[in-house]
Formats: sequence, structure tokens, C-alpha cells
Amino acid sequence: MITHRTIACLLFAVSCASAHAYVSLSKSTFERDRIDVMLQYVALPEAIKESLYALAVNQDAQVELANNTYDRPLFVSYPQLAQEIVCIELGDLPTPVSPLLNLSAYFGNRVHLFHKNDGLTGRIVNGARSFGGNKVRKLEFLLADAVMHNAHSVMTYGALGSNHVVATGACCKQLGLQCTALLTPQPLGEIVCRNLLLMRAYDIEIILNPNRAIRNVQTACSFVQSKYHCGQMPYLIPTGGSCPIGAIGFVNAAFELREQIARGDLPEPDYIYVPVGSCGTIAGLMLGVRAAGLKSKVVGVGVFPDNDPLDPYFVPQIVSLLNKTNTFLADKGASFPLFEWDARDVEIRLNFGGSAYGVPSPEAQEAKALFQTLENVRLDTTYSAKAAAGMLHDVISGTVDGSVVLFWNTFCADAPVDNGAIARLPKPFQRFFD
Repeated sequence: MITHRTIACLLFAVSCASAHAYVSLSKSTFERDRIDVMLQYVALPEAIKESLYALAVNQDAQVELANNTYDRPLFVSYPQLAQEIVCIELGDLPTPVSPLLNLSAYFGNRVHLFHKNDGLTGRIVNGARSFGGNKVRKLEFLLADAVMHNAHSVMTYGALGSNHVVATGACCKQLGLQCTALLTPQPLGEIVCRNLLLMRAYDIEIILNPNRAIRNVQTACSFVQSKYHCGQMPYLIPTGGSCPIGAIGFVNAAFELREQIARGDLPEPDYIYVPVGSCGTIAGLMLGVRAAGLKSKVVGVGVFPDNDPLDPYFVPQIVSLLNKTNTFLADKGASFPLFEWDARDVEIRLNFGGSAYGVPSPEAQEAKALFQTLENVRLDTTYSAKAAAGMLHDVISGTVDGSVVLFWNTFCADAPVDNGAIARLPKPFQRFFD
């Protein structure tokens, strides 16, 4: 919600720009970079852009990380990257791999099904497991970059029940960073309500935006408010953490998988199934699989409905992120291979997204029930169950007969909440619990 105070702050910023009263634009460094990053995702009028630039001030470009980790599998394979890319250990890695024996038997053992549980990425903090899921992998690199650039606060985007927002808040709390999330509506359900309460538990400032146009305005307002409250503009993480730095988390995940294959935890998969939303997970995993020399084919299952306008952009968005992440890593480590990527490299299933984002499809409901009944594995119907539905369709159709198939579970199922926190949510969010 945009308050009168927010509007006043933004108007003040405009007046600063028009009068050139705050600071010289030509001398601003990292804060201007933060604005430039934000403008990659947000369309703003020129006057507002110049207002934000006018508030930018000189800062040291980076600080030394005391808790930089060098032992992630990607760094073991490419040591030069460890000298160029920062990473903070936030995840409990590697995550376990196990055979889905009952599910394989259910399909007559025509395929050999395995499960990698990224729901267990959350670290044990004060005797309790922090929120996990696939986003923690991305946040190890994104928040390390934020801390290295001396950020005090982080801002990100997500839907009402965003797993990414909860994971970002949980990791920010470990690092002492303030977290703000701009949320857009989605259909209500058990996981949405659970995640809203977790956002409260992790002290995330949540702001409800009814659509993207208002979210764009609120982004500029929040940049100004953060300037006054925290002394600097926030470090922006895009939806899902899906950008080259975030995607590195799943490049690293592929090297982690290679180590597990070498240890005999599972045979080398012929196929790996993952959900596809903001595209960072599949892009990073595809790049990592190729760089690690694995034969596996990564298959993405779209979480949006077939008639959603985002569907046609899945493939080009994945290819774009693949190329950007690959170039970034090759620039940072001369020995990291640079591949050519195009639409022919991407395999996507688009008919399991349901009627709308966040609405369970019948196939996802069936997959969720089958995993729960046969394997005691919990899935969510927004992401992981839709990916499972795509995988099971290929099993039933015989597409993957005789293959080793890995289901990469992105869902954090175990996250106890305090229902008493409802009263502590901002008023616009309390009505979702009526």
C-alpha cells in the first residue's frame, strides 16, 4: 500500500532532482548502480529516475567478507571463480537424494525415479531449521554480493505466498539485513497463509501492490524510504532471484549433483525435472549440467496456465539468462567454458499450469496425492506438484521408459508457524485470514 508519507518522500526526491539540491550526479557510485539494476526490472518516468539518481551518494564499492566460503563444488572445480565471486554459506548443503522406490514400483519399474529434496536447504539456527527450498541456493550468492557491497537492506518481489520472499527474509535475518518485499495478489490457500505468517516471523516489511504498474511506483517510493530509514538505497533482488548472480546457485547445484553421483548416491540421471517460473533454477541447472559434463537432460514444467502471456517468453527468457550467466562466469574464470545456447537446448512442458498462477491444476492435485501416499513426500500445488505432474505424464506416456529420472523438489514443506502472528501482520494482509 502506498502511504501519504511514501508519496511525500517521492515528491521530495523529485524536488531534489529539479533543484540539484542534494548531491552531484557525476560523483555517485554504488547507489547509482543499485538504481540502474532496479531500472532493468521497473519502468519509471525520466523525472523519477533523475530524482533517484540525485539522492545517490558516494560509497566504498565493496567490503571484505569475513564469512566468504570457498568450498562449494563449483569453486572446487574452478578455483579461480572463488577469487572473483563471493558466496556466504546460508544453505544446509548438499541436500539429500533418495530413490522413489514405491513410486517406481507403482509404474511397474519401467523407470528408476529419484528425489532430490531442496526443501532441506534451511540451516539449523538456534536449534530449529530455517526456511529452505530452492531459493536458498541463489541467496548464497545474491546476499553475499549485497553484503560485499555494504548493503544494509534488501528489496525483492513476489506473489502473496512467495517462497522466494520467505527464504530471502530468513537469510536476511541471519545476516542482520532489513528485508522489504513488494507483493502482488495470488489465489489464497494453505501455503499462501503459511508464508504470510512466516514473513511476519522473519520481520519482512511486506507491501501489497494490486498490479505491476503500482508496484513500479512503489519500488521508487521504497528506494526513497530506505534511503531515509537505512541511510542508503536497498540492494534489489528480482523476482525469484532469477538473474546471473542468483542462477550461479544452481550452476553450483549441478556440480553438487555430480559429486553425489560419484559417491554412488544415485546413477547419473537421464532426465531432471524442475518447475519453471522466473527461470533462474532451470537456467542455472542447465548451464551447470553441461559445464559439469553430465549427460542429463533438464526438463522444465511451466507453472503458469497455457493461455498466460508469459508462456511464449519462457524459452527466450531461459536462453537469455543462460547466455548472461555463462558469459558472467566465463569472464570471472578464464577456464570456465563458454557454450552456445539457443531455443533447441530448452525442453519445457507447458500443459500443467492450471487455470491461473497459484491455482492447483487437476494434474498437480493428483501428483501431490500420489507423492504423499506412496512416498510421504509433501509438494505444493503452485510449483513442485506441477513439475511432478509433468514428470508423471512423461512416465505414463512411456517417454522416459528405461531411464533414470530425478525429480528436483523445490518445496520447503516443514515450516511451523505461529497463528498468533496474524494480529501482527499489516492490516491489508489480516483480511486474508477471515
